[in-house]
Amino acid sequence: HLSEERSNDQSFADALAQTPSVLGTSLSKSLTSLLPAKVGFAVVGDDPWQFIPSFSGGTGNLPVLESAAKGIGAINWVPDRDQIVRRVPLLYRIGNQPVPSLAAELLRVAQGATTYILKGANASGETSFGRNTGLNHLKIGNIEIATDADGTVFVSFRGSNPAAYIPAWKVLAGEISPAEVAGRILLVGTSAPGLLDVRATPLSSAIPGVEIHA
Repeated sequence: HLSEERSNDQSFADALAQTPSVLGTSLSKSLTSLLPAKVGFAVVGDDPWQFIPSFSGGTGNLPVLESAAKGIGAINWVPDRDQIVRRVPLLYRIGNQPVPSLAAELLRVAQGATTYILKGANASGETSFGRNTGLNHLKIGNIEIATDADGTVFVSFRGSNPAAYIPAWKVLAGEISPAEVAGRILLVGTSAPGLLDVRATPLSSAIPGVEIHA
């Protein structure tokens, strides 16, 4: 009977549960839904959350998938006025709920870390002359990243490298060996222009959005 067979969604969820996988989510100014909490946040120094980009909700994924994944990260992009992406946020928030970026979650899950540490103004070793000037550093596992006050970083872009892509058809055909991907962080995305995930960076007028996260 069909009711006794596993659905494709459940099969996907099982695969997510067996691997250090992170799902993406898109935040919105019009939605009002929260996201499942997958990680903790600790603040050292003054509270910087008022400086972090705020949204009212997120699109989310199917609950069975969100429950199985080890992390959930926002994929929102913040272009400059000329629509070129130069900076990316590492943190967002839905009201008072902290939401990490996809890139931040990939780094966290890859290291097996359970908490982000936010170093704000007036934390030990941070200079702010007694004022709350926002975030200074974000620590993800053993990696400490200097940020702007709002938790964004300027990306040191590299040239697009399509040779680094693994075509989905090769994966589905079983032509990719585990040794080729072992120990690496893999991002699943699309390069088809018709799906509208094409962005401009200082080095390219049109690259797949997934490369910005990479």
